[in-house]
Amino acid sequence: EQVLREAIRTLSLEALPYAYAQLGHLHKDGGHYDEAEKWYRKAIELDPESAGKYVFLGALLAQKGELRAAEECHRKGTHCSKGCVDEAYLNLGLVLRAQERYDEALACFSKALELDPHYKKAITGKADMERAITLLQANA
Repeated sequence: EQVLREAIRTLSLEALPYAYAQLGHLHKDGGHYDEAEKWYRKAIELDPESAGKYVFLGALLAQKGELRAAEECHRKGTHCSKGCVDEAYLNLGLVLRAQERYDEALACFSKALELDPHYKKAITGKADMERAITLLQANA
């Protein structure tokens, strides 16, 4: 942490979001979720068009059990102009699945696959949702 904080003093404005995200990872890994959230939010403030920062924050919020906040965060990531937008869709799908919103989750996994047809986690998520929806319809 000390090395990252020292580096932050000398980094360009363009590099700061990356360093802030790394501080977020460090605190998340240490179980300090509120501190991690603070750093992820700072990274987003400086680089609001990069989907990855929303993915990091959304994953943290989901881990904290704040599914609605995680959903909102991942949705913002899906509207970004750069970065891993496919991963934002994947994570949004996972959060929607956790809320038992299977049709919406399926749509997100499908969108992730439109962006990256070889995305294995999205392939699995889509197949799981298709099976779940089929089972639910059969038991209705």
